[in-house]
Amino acid sequence: MKKSLILSAALLGLTAANAYAHEVLTPVGGDPFTIHEPAITWSNGDHGVGTATGTITNFGTYDEDGNLLSWEAHVAAYHFDVSTAGSLDIYTNDRDVPGSETDLWVFKKDDAGTDWTLVAGNQEGQRIDNNTAFNIFGVHITGYQDSTLKGISDAGVRQNFDIGSYVAFLTNDLAFPTGGSSANLPTSGNKLSNGITWVDHEIFQSIPYTHDITIKATAGSLAVVGAPSEVPVPAAVWLMGSALAGLGVVGRKKRSAIAA
Repeated sequence: MKKSLILSAALLGLTAANAYAHEVLTPVGGDPFTIHEPAITWSNGDHGVGTATGTITNFGTYDEDGNLLSWEAHVAAYHFDVSTAGSLDIYTNDRDVPGSETDLWVFKKDDAGTDWTLVAGNQEGQRIDNNTAFNIFGVHITGYQDSTLKGISDAGVRQNFDIGSYVAFLTNDLAFPTGGSSANLPTSGNKLSNGITWVDHEIFQSIPYTHDITIKATAGSLAVVGAPSEVPVPAAVWLMGSALAGLGVVGRKKRSAIAA
């Protein structure tokens, strides 16, 4: 299988307008993937409501007989800070797009600032009950007919978040953070440095699709959420630093690619 390089924050300018100073690490485990950082628009007063749309693409290379030769996964990373602890709603609304399925994983920056720990995430949003066509976030459940044919609920979490810096990852379906005792449970073993693993590379979507994300305080919550406090660095600066490093002007240890 052809090896793919993971893009570090120094190269995120290729696919995003800004790269944040509290960069997302280049993972040392899991599967190869490319990180995109679409911008979030923040609004709605002191408590903050963030919304964004972007694309996730998953391309495979096949031979003339249809056999998979190589694959590449793309992940969307949305940065946000919580300045007052409390309950947040973080959810997606993309499954009504044919063939589009997105999983949500939220990591919190560790106190040491050298890694991120999984604190929330799932592959479906919480439902009100099996007799309702909308989940707790007010998002329509794709394919819902009744309590027997209950469709697929969009990924989303409603839970308490402490003060700190976070990054919400949107991956395509059947991906989960590597490490920990379970793929779907936030544990101390689920570190961003461990990477992300896809269950079945061959079922990746072959075309780009649009997704969205909403991050806001739960109704009645005193939580305050908004843009990262650290100033975003323009993509051109990251690219300049990368170019200088490549020329040997800036001494920097070369990061290894993840083996496919």
